[in-house]
Amino acid sequence: MNAQQIQVLLAGDEAVYASLARELPRAPSQFKLTRVGRLDEALRRLDAGPFDVVLLDLTLPDRTGLAAYHELHATSPAMPIVVLTGSDDETLALQAVREGAQDYLVKGEFDGKMLSRAIRYALERKRAEEELRQSAEFFRLISDNVTDLIAVIDRDGKRLYNNPSYEKSLGNASNLQGTNSFQEIHPDDQEKIKGLFQETIATGTGQRSEYRMLWSDGTVRHIESQGSVIKDASGQPSKVVVVSRDITERKQHLEELEKALSGLHQAHEELKAAQMQLIQSERLEAVSTFAGGIAHEVKNPLQTITLGVDFLKNSFVN
Repeated sequence: MNAQQIQVLLAGDEAVYASLARELPRAPSQFKLTRVGRLDEALRRLDAGPFDVVLLDLTLPDRTGLAAYHELHATSPAMPIVVLTGSDDETLALQAVREGAQDYLVKGEFDGKMLSRAIRYALERKRAEEELRQSAEFFRLISDNVTDLIAVIDRDGKRLYNNPSYEKSLGNASNLQGTNSFQEIHPDDQEKIKGLFQETIATGTGQRSEYRMLWSDGTVRHIESQGSVIKDASGQPSKVVVVSRDITERKQHLEELEKALSGLHQAHEELKAAQMQLIQSERLEAVSTFAGGIAHEVKNPLQTITLGVDFLKNSFVN
């Protein structure tokens, strides 16, 4: 968009054009106005050349009312649209705004300053809407393609949103909206998790927790969750985003590892005991051998003495 000049396409009759042509020079911004008298001509001009904003009269010869807005918006959804209406059908203009038009003006009841403000507001609002749309699309792409369980919960614990990952555990995610987010939590863990949730709402600080959930197929799964708070305009917690992960397999692996380590420790202790027994046995064998050697050495002198005594005894007898 040219910073010096805003390209405006007017879809309206001569009277409207005359009013705008009279007021535009008084506006504080620079505008270039192009007029067409029919909607089909407006659609062709939008397709052929760049415009920044459309001023749409709801009483065109070939389209009237919301039908004119709907067709223009469907053809150029990114184009900011300001609806021009008569004082007797202002309700219709408000409906167009609810359905996506950026603003409306009552014909014959605006001046150059109001017109400039309406056009600039339309441009800024459309830019903000586009940024919001892109952010929402970015979040949707992430949410739809991660394996983690993502939920948005209101202050009462009711589900506002669940991403598609919940379909593997609790069925169709769209059917979960408005349901109690605590009902699938294991009965033994419900009070703990409700307490953490209430603390999160009271303090505005998210909590990390582990608990068990009952899947729709009856299995019990171990879940790890992290909560984050969304605050309203007054700074008070209004919603909680909960990102969860199924850690059942991880806990099973840890338990198996702990069992393996316990078995290894037991085997180590048994090996130490066996080593001690072997050392003790070797010590006893050494002592026995030593004692046998001593006995042999002692026994040999005694035998010599015994032979000598027997010899002397026989000599005296003879």
